[in-house]
Amino acid sequence: MLSVKHADVYYGKNQVLFDVNIELSNGIYGLIGENGAGKTTLIGLITGLLKAKRGEVMWDGVRIDRLGRGYYDNIGYLPQFPTLYGDFYPLEFLYYMSALKGIKKKQYVKRAEELLEFVGLAGEKRKKISAFSGGMRQRLGIAQALINSPRLLILDEPTAGLDPKERIRFRNIITELSKEKIVLLATHIISDIENIAGEIIFLNKGKILRQGTCSELIGEVENKVFEVWVDENTYKKLDKSLMSNVALEVREHVTGYKIRGFIESIEGAYVVKAGLEDVFLHYMKETEEGKVSDKVRI
Repeated sequence: MLSVKHADVYYGKNQVLFDVNIELSNGIYGLIGENGAGKTTLIGLITGLLKAKRGEVMWDGVRIDRLGRGYYDNIGYLPQFPTLYGDFYPLEFLYYMSALKGIKKKQYVKRAEELLEFVGLAGEKRKKISAFSGGMRQRLGIAQALINSPRLLILDEPTAGLDPKERIRFRNIITELSKEKIVLLATHIISDIENIAGEIIFLNKGKILRQGTCSELIGEVENKVFEVWVDENTYKKLDKSLMSNVALEVREHVTGYKIRGFIESIEGAYVVKAGLEDVFLHYMKETEEGKVSDKVRI
């Protein structure tokens, strides 16, 4: 069990995390937020790279600053921009990372082979990392994060820049891992975790907006999301305050515009099935309007 309790984090005099409270057990957690929302800062706090000015991080009921090296033995981490040495072959790289993590050779040699098989790189052992595609590099990054058999796996924007096929492959790997681990997947790409995460944590401007299962969260905006088709003349006449709404999506088509959001006030709008992205936009909107403070699950 990983717990973050009433954590405030500052960079100098600037506060970047505000009273963060989360509890994680085995399963996949999607940490969703825009760029700059505080996702990487929260990861830094959890990994012990950053210290909270107030609050604490606990692992199985013990503060992580009291666990020392033992805590880090439980963590596997794939940063947003991993350093993978191009002149290495994949097995060499895994051996090197194992040595850095203090794993004995008799333990990591067999495991490295098993992990390359697991991430679909067993056939690439004779190819240097410099020749790997983006998806292959990310899969190797997952392998190095798993080399110490961690109980907590942290992935920071792991699918950024991947093509659709590699994103699906990556999601399948993560799903397989989550049975015996806590997996925290930080992303701003909601589709990457909508179908695999057990719980979603929405983060905005350093504050937890909401935490819950996908079905719970989507249920909160069911029958509140609308779409409407309008021609160009109608679109130009729409209220500017409505069209600047943060929770509105507008797509241009040959015959006009499709508008989606919380727009029941527009004539002709019809209810559509809500998704996780609608939930996020809903709470983003409420944050801007100052209405979200009572929505956070502690």
